[in-house]
Amino acid sequence: MLPWLFCGCALAQPPLGAQFGLIGDTPYNASEVVALDRVIAEAPGDPKPRLRKAELLLDAAAWEAGTRSALEAAALLPPAEARQIKLNAAERLYRGGQHGLAAEVYRTALAAGDDAEMRAFLGWILATSKDDAVRNGREALLAAEQLLRPGQPPTTLALSVLSAALGETGRFEEAVKAGEAALESARRAKDAATAKILSRRLELLRAGKPIRE
Repeated sequence: MLPWLFCGCALAQPPLGAQFGLIGDTPYNASEVVALDRVIAEAPGDPKPRLRKAELLLDAAAWEAGTRSALEAAALLPPAEARQIKLNAAERLYRGGQHGLAAEVYRTALAAGDDAEMRAFLGWILATSKDDAVRNGREALLAAEQLLRPGQPPTTLALSVLSAALGETGRFEEAVKAGEAALESARRAKDAATAKILSRRLELLRAGKPIRE
């Protein structure tokens, strides 16, 4: 499966708690949230009601409260499951246009330990967000550089984030070189869908325009 930043289509929102069987198509209603709050108060160590509450709140575009509930649930889970909850929550926030909150989730995840995928997604948001208050070229570039491992060939993802971060900081000649390397990496992998998206982004950088998504 392609990372979401290589997808040019609108995908369904990722379920936060799929592994817990919490996914349903019941619409949001305030009474269920109130009931869940009672369950949470009675069983504070159980992540399931917090996850369900996060689902309901995010579905209702109550972004901050939904994010808080998702992170509270993640804090009660083993590391691998907590990581997946954070990934799903951040992706949902990003697709909902909540780039600042998505970045907050990625930072929370990175505070628990280094994670190349989380770092890449954080760097991408900081380099490309349409929200001026969220973008931070220097931090994006630092995240991108940390993805480059000595003695290891850079991944398409790392090169893409590096290219975007360089563009955001006005270093377009270097950004184009990194973008070309990312495109070549995708072509070597015979990943035509990603190559098409990278080609479009590369044209922006060649024109001296930063990537905005």
